[in-house]
Amino acid sequence: MMRKLLRGVRQYRALSRPARKTALKALAYLPKARRSLRRDGYATTLSALKDTGIPTMGPDEMPEVAHFVDRVARLRPLVFTCLERSLAVLWVAGDDAHIVRGVTRGETGEPHQFHAWVELDGLVLNDPQSVKTKYLPLSTDQAETAGPDSFR
Repeated sequence: MMRKLLRGVRQYRALSRPARKTALKALAYLPKARRSLRRDGYATTLSALKDTGIPTMGPDEMPEVAHFVDRVARLRPLVFTCLERSLAVLWVAGDDAHIVRGVTRGETGEPHQFHAWVELDGLVLNDPQSVKTKYLPLSTDQAETAGPDSFR
């Protein structure tokens, strides 16, 4: 855990001052995303997020900021779901990015696993690129009936 924390601090220090500010704002958004998902559901949360005024971020720093936000959001004691993390990363990434929700390509009889991530121009921002082959996309930014507990 200490190694992860130190790695996160190093990653944070490598960001420019504006990128640091945006990353901290995105991290502060995480609890709000959790509350909104549980109270209002995915469609309302996504709609409200897009209405909050997404910060402008240079395309060269956006992947680093998104990765930093996702990494810190995985640290204990507050572990956020992949959908909550993706909402915070989407807020950083801007209007051209979108959330992809997918399900594993499981064998017959195996339980399916659900996951959410953010893509921008085909590039996965908050997960390894291999997530695209592991999960079959169900939707991109479309409000459907899956609840917040479906994506961990």
